[in-house]
Amino acid sequence: MVEVKEIEKSEKIKDKKETPSNVTIVKMSDVNKTENNSIDNTPDNSDKLDKTESVKLDKPKRKQYETPVIESVTNAASDKKVDGAADSETGQLREAMLGVQLSNGIDKTKLLSTGSTLLNLAIANNWQASILPGAYYWLCGDSASGKTWLTYSILAEAANNPVYDNYRLIYDDVENGALFDVERYFGSKLARRCEPPAKDKDGTPIYSSLVEEFYSYLDDKIKQKKPFIYVLDSMDSLDSLANEKLFDSNKSAIQSMLSGKADKIDNGEKSDKIKASYGDGKAKFNSQNIRRFVSRLRKTGSILIIVTQTRDNITGYGAPKIAGGGKALKFYSHVELWTKSVGELTKNVNNIKRTVGSICEASIKKNRITGQYAKVNFNIHNTYGIDDLGSCIDYLLSEKAIETSGKNASGGTLTIPQMNLSGTKEKLITLIERSNREDEFRQLVADVWNDVLVKTTLQRKKRYE
Repeated sequence: MVEVKEIEKSEKIKDKKETPSNVTIVKMSDVNKTENNSIDNTPDNSDKLDKTESVKLDKPKRKQYETPVIESVTNAASDKKVDGAADSETGQLREAMLGVQLSNGIDKTKLLSTGSTLLNLAIANNWQASILPGAYYWLCGDSASGKTWLTYSILAEAANNPVYDNYRLIYDDVENGALFDVERYFGSKLARRCEPPAKDKDGTPIYSSLVEEFYSYLDDKIKQKKPFIYVLDSMDSLDSLANEKLFDSNKSAIQSMLSGKADKIDNGEKSDKIKASYGDGKAKFNSQNIRRFVSRLRKTGSILIIVTQTRDNITGYGAPKIAGGGKALKFYSHVELWTKSVGELTKNVNNIKRTVGSICEASIKKNRITGQYAKVNFNIHNTYGIDDLGSCIDYLLSEKAIETSGKNASGGTLTIPQMNLSGTKEKLITLIERSNREDEFRQLVADVWNDVLVKTTLQRKKRYE
């Protein structure tokens, strides 16, 4: 057995009593014997439990998008002690880190989850939720890095949260790229409530094609004075009136040249009638308009999420990846989030390693909620979406908060001592789900997260009263 450091008893979940009476402590013995270096090596019979294993159930298995109403943004671990610090200072430190400080009358109960426990913690130090009403989120990412999965997951969380029953859930699919089955992956509630920004007289969805159209639709929604969540996917796919006029002008010049009515291109030089473009006008238009709408979101508690594609920085200076649309998109955002794919999820079927998903890295580059910057990984399965529990287990493994035995963590036996559970990764998830202990497990993840925060926080005397 590989020895791994356990979480100290003093760091266990607050007010944690004995194992609930409706759950039988389980020790699993059927360990996957086949060595596999893939990230997610799930046996074909992983959903079957041994006859010697039993879990007493009081409730049916919880669905992915049955979201509980958030009663508080304070984690249960907020009273844990920090070595070498006074109790009062420790409490103040915990409150500063864990208690999201909201102002201007924003209701704490309306915090919304991203669908990822780790991403919630990275943004707001709160495992339950991290999206604030009245805020604007800027999501930048590479192609196939989980942007659409993430935005739809946020909408699905809203569709299943009673606090958001009166919200309009608007998805502006500029790219025409979200073609998967919404009901299958995100539930019937979102499928019924998700709407385009407009419809024609026949009920056909209308999506933005110009940046001017996007702001026009956004203005209409705000003037209706009904709260909404508006997702624009993506800013890069929008054209502008200025760019359209330039295109039409150059098109006429090119057609004239081809028909012989104008000077043709000689020696590789273009006609003076063809004008070059050093931008499409979106950056200027964003700078002029987004500031107006960000300040107005707060009045109705609405949420704006703008998705932007990354592009390679060919200048050779600065970051290797940049985002278009102008600096205003970053400046006025409450949270700036960048995503990229950092690996594949694989599974052995018939002795063939098959790709079943991807590992996405989310990097918080701007955060007006807590001021902290963080990176987290979450798994996205092609047939399921964001695998929150699986991602959390991987995080606990990386922090050595789970005991392991076997040749590798993906196929060996994992033990969560704080929950008295043991088994392979997939079987642990099955046990947690069937005994409805997801929230207990997520609280454990939050405890480990906050323990790291405390240990990396600068310990100094308070400067200001």
